Amino acid sequence: GTYRRLSYKPWYAVAEFVDNSTQSYFDHRSELKDDPNFSKLVINIRHDSAEKKLEITDNAFGMNLENFRRALILDKPPKNTTGRNEFGMGLKTAACWFGNLWSVETSELGSNECYSATMDIRKFEKENIDSVDLITSHVPFEQHYTKITITDLNSPMAQTAVRKTKDYLQKMYRKDIQSGEIDIIWNGEYLDYE
Repeated sequence: GTYRRLSYKPWYAVAEFVDNSTQSYFDHRSELKDDPNFSKLVINIRHDSAEKKLEITDNAFGMNLENFRRALILDKPPKNTTGRNEFGMGLKTAACWFGNLWSVETSELGSNECYSATMDIRKFEKENIDSVDLITSHVPFEQHYTKITITDLNSPMAQTAVRKTKDYLQKMYRKDIQSGEIDIIWNGEYLDYE
């Protein structure tokens, strides 16, 4: 709950999610390239100010159960700490800063198991809860993705913040975008940098 009071900016918070997606891609590029259904990494960001909702979906490698648990536990860095998500705090910090209710859903390449969990920050604070329910379901083997949905936003983005966020992402990930291997899409608009 204290994360919502951090001196954060929307563009930094969204970049935390993009870091996770791109790092997953770079860590598993050869396996993804071997998948005949995969052509490039696509990170789809949808922001709806009216519904106070932010959703980030990627078609990167996804997570197995061990990595999924690690991603949700505080103070558990990823196995690879040399990349973009060095401390393993990006997802949790950014999601809690953005909103009071957020969920993660993922399925790893080559698996038909999907894992999901929902974090209700207000409920955690009110009832002093320190664990969440893990839901396991099945998806087609060819699906691999991670989807983060944040609602009940603490910091809905005004148009100025949206514009700054898009500009920041275009600059920050310009080499990734220009490589032709990665698409970052904001509400249907492909981000580009010239």
